[in-house]
Amino acid sequence: MVIDKGFMHESKIKDLALECPKYSGFNHLAIFLKWSYHKGILSDDLFSIEPGIKKALEKDEDIREIIATSQYMHGNITDFHFKDEFKPFVYEFYKFNGHGYPSCVDDYAKKYFGEEKYYSSEFKNEAYLFVPFTKDYYDGLSKYIDKAWENRNPKLKNESIGFEKLDYLYEKMKEKYKEPIVSFLLSNEKTTIFDSKVGGYPYWPKGKEKEYPTDENGQKLYLLAQINFSDIEFERLPSEGLLQFFVSGEGDLGIYEDNNHKVVFHEKIDTTVTEQDVKDMGIHCNMDIEEDKEAWFPTQKSFRLCPRLAEEECNPDNENYDDDARDILVEKYGLDIKSEWLSDYLCKEDYRYLCNKYSLPNHKMFGLPFFASRIQENVIANMTHYCSSSILSLMENSILCLEIQEYAISSLIMKI
Repeated sequence: MVIDKGFMHESKIKDLALECPKYSGFNHLAIFLKWSYHKGILSDDLFSIEPGIKKALEKDEDIREIIATSQYMHGNITDFHFKDEFKPFVYEFYKFNGHGYPSCVDDYAKKYFGEEKYYSSEFKNEAYLFVPFTKDYYDGLSKYIDKAWENRNPKLKNESIGFEKLDYLYEKMKEKYKEPIVSFLLSNEKTTIFDSKVGGYPYWPKGKEKEYPTDENGQKLYLLAQINFSDIEFERLPSEGLLQFFVSGEGDLGIYEDNNHKVVFHEKIDTTVTEQDVKDMGIHCNMDIEEDKEAWFPTQKSFRLCPRLAEEECNPDNENYDDDARDILVEKYGLDIKSEWLSDYLCKEDYRYLCNKYSLPNHKMFGLPFFASRIQENVIANMTHYCSSSILSLMENSILCLEIQEYAISSLIMKI
């Protein structure tokens, strides 16, 4: 990966007819490599393929001509020039985004020339190319690099921010997201068509008053899960009725097509219906899929969903976790967290410690949704809406998440 191109800066000199000394476009590249040499982060591969640059650095000689004429370097700085463990620092600092090393080069030029001359027509907005390549220039830019090195993320230093800070974060996040939920445990006990369950034959009323859900090809859908509200005493749910989720037997369960997944709610349940009645209607279930070689389902079993009241627990996989965690750590400890994701800021040991404090995402309704992939954000708009901010997560050698909105699926994602 190319980090910076010396000839790109040289082309500015030519195109703008700037009167700069030879190799001025390589000034800041040479300084960064020299700093990296003294810090010990340059790779052995660079020295073995281009031994001349090591000799020049050892003698504190000008390396700009070597960078420009080397058949190996081609006038560039690349990530191959740095040891693997220090590449993240180079990626983070050497960015042309207004905050990285190139902006430091511009800032030094502004201080060196003063604002009036810096913005003068003589330099044509390229004042950095006119800074003399001297020891003072190296020392001046080195201070910027040293500051970035000292203030780099703990992850880049492989340093811990301290478990006490992570304990504080954990407690504050628990407090922030505390909410009553309905949690489900999976049981292997035999299920009936009326039970809250995953898979198996669905309840379906006799007669033709309600049409059984089918996919876009007219094939009957499979029951993914159903919840009998008479099993649950929760103020945000009705006291009776059966909520069902249906999917196709295709490889993606039909989650990306509007007509290949359905949500059905039965306000009343006819308890005289039997499983045989359901079979006689030509309805199949996931346990029949072995006979249908063209269909697929994440499990060929049926599991009973046993509800219990619990409290929500946020975890690092939740959508808003990174933003909220950053705000808490910055407000309490004044940490300089520029990373979008907390996992990019914390070292591996810290992130593992934090994740281990949280429970694994469980099967539940209400609270924060857990998604196996961020792809679900693209699916949400295509799903049927029907119950109030709920979620059901199923895991059996895979993860399946259903976010329920107004008694309906709002998003669905499968991770194999």
